[in-house]
Amino acid sequence: MFAVWFYACALLLPLAANAALQPNQLGVIINDADPLSVEIGHYYAQRRQIPLNNVLHVRFAYTKSVLDSVTFNRILKQVKTQSSPQVQAYALTWTTPYRVNCMSITAAFALGYAPEAVAQRLPTLITTVPATTR
Repeated sequence: MFAVWFYACALLLPLAANAALQPNQLGVIINDADPLSVEIGHYYAQRRQIPLNNVLHVRFAYTKSVLDSVTFNRILKQVKTQSSPQVQAYALTWTTPYRVNCMSITAAFALGYAPEAVAQRLPTLITTVPATTR
């Protein structure tokens, strides 16, 4: 029985490996104004063997938790300009800011900054969140 299970896993392993992002499909975004972002970004890219052309550099103030939409759109434009066509996802290497106005920064990068989408879903989100967590 073990041999059959092992063989089945061995056959499926290449499928799982192909489903994962490859190093050339990930963009690592570094905020050059933030020394910790620079350190983490370079470390992550080296450890994950991310190609140098997928290490993307931006510069913005990092001392506040909220980024305004004008600054975010400027950063997003820089990222898109620097990104190669194979990049499928981004790794953000900073802790602040973590929001673009009312939207998480990861959602804004993944989906685009769309406050109207957040506003439309907000009533639903508020009613589905248990009162103890509000």
